[in-house]
Amino acid sequence: MKIRYTVVIFIICLTFALTGCYIRPGLYDSTGISETSATEVTTPPQLPHGSADSCEGIVAVVSIYVSTPSYSWDFTDPADKQTISQTLGFLKLATSWIETEASSWNKFVDFKCDWTVNPGLYYEAKMSDDILVNSDMQGIQEVWKYIAGNIAPIDEIKSEFGANSVVYMLFVNTPSNFNRNSSTIVCEEGFAYPYEFCRIYCNGIDGEENPASYAHEILHTFGAPDLYKADDFGNNCGTTEELVEYVQENLPNEIMYVTYDYQTGLPYYDHISNELTEITAYYIGWTDKSEVAEEFGMDLSKH
Repeated sequence: MKIRYTVVIFIICLTFALTGCYIRPGLYDSTGISETSATEVTTPPQLPHGSADSCEGIVAVVSIYVSTPSYSWDFTDPADKQTISQTLGFLKLATSWIETEASSWNKFVDFKCDWTVNPGLYYEAKMSDDILVNSDMQGIQEVWKYIAGNIAPIDEIKSEFGANSVVYMLFVNTPSNFNRNSSTIVCEEGFAYPYEFCRIYCNGIDGEENPASYAHEILHTFGAPDLYKADDFGNNCGTTEELVEYVQENLPNEIMYVTYDYQTGLPYYDHISNELTEITAYYIGWTDKSEVAEEFGMDLSKH
């Protein structure tokens, strides 16, 4: 769905900044490029499903470690180096879990995310504090323009890895008192930029971001909706309060509903204990049918 008015976009993004982690920003014309972005921006490709086209085959994952005036990385500091190592470990756990889940649906997915093996998947960037505000469209544009001006074109990445899709992961070195949720930006046909990225705040008031949260955000890029809230703005596949209640009662361990142990309420950092059920499989294209989605009148999958 295209969102045609800037005020509508702002209201939608503001709501999700406060309540959730899935943002469909829509088409928005930026007033300019941040001084920390590239001085020359290549014309972005037009991709109907965005850069994360399909959760099948090979998926290249580009990691971008972003420093802002408020939160920066010191790449020589042992503590920051340890945090960076942990993010890669969590990313590998998350993508391996998705690969295993795919096999149970007779699908093959192979994520290429280890930048110690493929250094071309690793970037260090400086951006403004605008990117820290989930409702700030200027910040989203800044990320898009950084990708367009500094990272290899999507076609080159796909060619290098034989990939069908490209996902971008932004890692911000936030402290334990940071009070915003990690988020995902999903693009659709006709949008100015096709780059679909997960913005990971490494630490926050709820603790260190865990591998299940990484998996949750990555699944968003392929079309999975949040299942813990109703779709009030037409951008979450038509979820309803009744659907949320159903998931809570019948699918309490679904990855798009919770990213922690649903019985203890605690996060895991060495494995993922959550489940990927038919409703998520349907929206990421692993199955052609979801009885739950049909029962609650949700939108059709875009796959």
